[in-house]
Parts: sequence; structure tokens; C-alpha cells
Amino acid sequence: MVASFTDLPPELWALIFHEYWSGSAGFVIDQSHTSDSVAANISGVCRKWRDIVLGMPTLWTLYTVRDPISDPESNREELLQSVVRRLVPLLPRAGSREVSIRFESLAQDEGGWMTGLLELISSRAESLHAASLIWVHTTDRPDPFFTLQTEPAFSEAPGLRRLTIGATGAVNLLSWPYFSLSGWDSLPRCLTVFRSLEAWMGLDDCLRVLRECPMIEECALALVEADSLFENPSFDPTNITPRMTLPNLHTLHLVFSELYPYLWYHITVPSLRTFSISAIHSEHDAWVARVNHAPFLALLKRSNPLLTSLALHFDFTDCSAEFIQILGLLSTLEELTMRFYIPHVAPFSEFRRLSEYLAYDPARPLPLPRLHTLCVDVTDYTVALVISRSNPTARAAHAPGVRLRDVTLYAPNGHLAPQWSAVEQLEANGVHVRVEEVAYCGGYTGEGTIKSFTEMERFSASYAAPRIARAS
Repeated sequence: MVASFTDLPPELWALIFHEYWSGSAGFVIDQSHTSDSVAANISGVCRKWRDIVLGMPTLWTLYTVRDPISDPESNREELLQSVVRRLVPLLPRAGSREVSIRFESLAQDEGGWMTGLLELISSRAESLHAASLIWVHTTDRPDPFFTLQTEPAFSEAPGLRRLTIGATGAVNLLSWPYFSLSGWDSLPRCLTVFRSLEAWMGLDDCLRVLRECPMIEECALALVEADSLFENPSFDPTNITPRMTLPNLHTLHLVFSELYPYLWYHITVPSLRTFSISAIHSEHDAWVARVNHAPFLALLKRSNPLLTSLALHFDFTDCSAEFIQILGLLSTLEELTMRFYIPHVAPFSEFRRLSEYLAYDPARPLPLPRLHTLCVDVTDYTVALVISRSNPTARAAHAPGVRLRDVTLYAPNGHLAPQWSAVEQLEANGVHVRVEEVAYCGGYTGEGTIKSFTEMERFSASYAAPRIARAS
């Protein structure tokens, strides 16, 4: 029996290992003597497992290259060549399969390490499907301002579809690297830009990035800059630059402050189908009371009549009657997510009105008749909402062939137990229910930011799960 177990073909071992490394950093390449790579830990168990992990490069679609330079006196060229010698043989030939490379730079040397590495792998760039350029900051020293020249490595990468540019780590960042994407024409089609907690891109930076990727199809941006509105609270939408049209953009995820309504005065996205907004608030900021989501939603409705998926992650205390009315006009919506950051302060009267408006009522037409997926935080109001829309009598009020099929309930610790009967009732009505327990630390500042960046990194890593060839 032991012999038959050890003689399993590598493809079956790959399926066994898949759950362990699909959510990890993939195949990690660095110069350290220790590694937290899941692949490294698995390969250290026995020789057979090592041969499977290291000898089957076709198993890997994500490679993480970590900056090996910690000593300023290190031989930079020698270290770069060493990393490249390990990385290049693992990359496939053009057309054989798609791979992604994630670069994690800890260097404080004006981006020289990452630029040099990109140039050295340019000979194999035709096989790249996605690339992530990530600064992982570990010191309190602010980054210098620098320009990363990506063109030498990526301008000849016809298969490059996704590019992630980011900086992580709670450090005192004073500037943001300027990434020149000019000359890429229609590349990349999917772009993610996110920043650390203390340093963000402003609206002008956002517009510049979008202007340099006119054919972009998917985009995720983390942008906050409130100072400009403090200086000019009477914003005049007529005194802005001409609108830019992004004809192919169908998926947009934003982590924003109150600036996000103003983005819609600058761009037109006629093909947008999926939109997610996470609004960063601080309960100590005076401008929170001035945020009004209704004008933003009106612009969204006017510009994107075919929107099918909408995710709203913000404080619903300013959820006005106008906002509720406009939300009900999004008749093409099929998926709706409504999250707020401090449910232990519930009940919110505004959120109650929103839940009651979306609930099924036989005395009036059903709002959002094409809605089949609903994700909400657990409150008495939201549970009543999903139960009402799942009742058999409510199915006739939906569009033909449509019913509420999928529900996700986000339950704060200790708030789920009273709702188990509701979950059973939903399942009895034929609804697939998924429950996630979440921990809230209180207030917007920490929890809102952390959750928003979790969504952002999930977006940027969505392409990275290995695609394993299953045994026939």
C-alpha cells in the first residue's frame, strides 16, 4: 500500500499540492538561505517531492522574485545574474503556456535592481502573461522619487495582459514612482495600481494612468487625495479637461475617498459591466458628513446603462432617499454587494430604508428584477431582505428565468448564531448560501483600509492560481 502511494504520478501529486500553493507566492526565487515559500517547504520533505516541485516547471504559472540586495556593498551584477540564471530556465517558450512574474523589491536604490532585472529577462518576455511590480517597504526611510523604465523588458511582450504596480507596507512614503507606460499601445489590458496605507495617488495620477492605457479592459486603482477638495470645495465640473473615452473597459475596482464621484466627470466608459467601490473614511475626518453618493450613482447610471455587477463598500449613514431611488433604476443589475464598516453600531436607519426598499413587496414592482446574487453584512434588515426576495411568491416578480440564487452573508464575530434559522430558510427556498465570519476592530480608519486593500490584492492576484494539467 505504501509503495502504491509513493508511486503516484506527478500529475496527481500536483493536484494534492495545489491547495497548498495556489494561494501562495508561487515559486519563490531569492538569494536567502531560508525561504517561506510553500514550494520550498514541500520540496524539503523528500527527494521525490523535491523532484516534482523543482523538476516540473509546467506546474507553475506564478514566479515571485524577491530583491536579494540588502547590503549596499554587495556585488549587484553578480546577484542579478544569479537570479536570472535560476529564473530564465523555468520560463516557457513562447506559446507553450502563460506565466506571471511578481517582483518584490526591498531596495532603496532608486529602483535600479528591478530595472536591471527587467532588462535581463527581456529575451524571454514573449512568454509573459502577467507581471507584478511590487515595492515591499520594510524601513522607516522614505522612498526617493524615481522613474522605472519598463519599456526595455515589456514593450516586446505581445502576450502581456495584466500588469500590477504597487507598494505595500505601513511606512512613511513621501512620493510615488512615476511609471511611464507610453509606447505600450493597447498593452496591458488589465492594470492594477495600489499603494501603501499612508501614500496614495491623486486624481491627476489616476487620469494619467488611464490616459496611457486607452484600450484597457480591466482596471483596479487605489487612490485617495482629499487636500485638493479642502482647498476648492466648490468644484465646478464645467472647468475640467475634456472627457476621455475608454471603450473596452468592462471591469473597474476603486479604493477611493470622496474623490470618486469626480472621476466620472473626466471619463466615459460605455462598456462597463462590473464596478466595485471601496470608500475610505475616517470617523475623525470632517469631510465624511459632506460625502454624497447620489450624484456619483446618477453619473454611473447615465454613463453605463448596461451595468450588471455593483459592489459598494462604504458607510451607509449618508444613504439618502435620492441614492435609494437611483439605485433602483439600475434595472440591469444582476449582482449587488453592500458592505459597511461598523455593523456593531447598527441599526442604521438609512441602511434599514435601503433594505426595505430592495425587499419584495407584493404591493409594488420589485426593484432590480434581474438580481440573482446578493452579498450583504448580517443585520436584521439585510436578513429580512434576502428572505423576502427568495420566497417562492417573489420569483414571479423577477425577470423571466431569474430568481435569487446566491447569497453571501458577512457576519461579525458572535452575530451569526441568531441567524442560523434564516440560513436554513434560505436553503429551503433553493438559495445557495455562503457565510463568512469577519472580525471588526471598530471605526473606519483601520478596518476600512485593511479590507479595501485585501480586495485590491485579491484583484491583482486573481490571475495567479496555477492551472494544473489533470491526469486523464
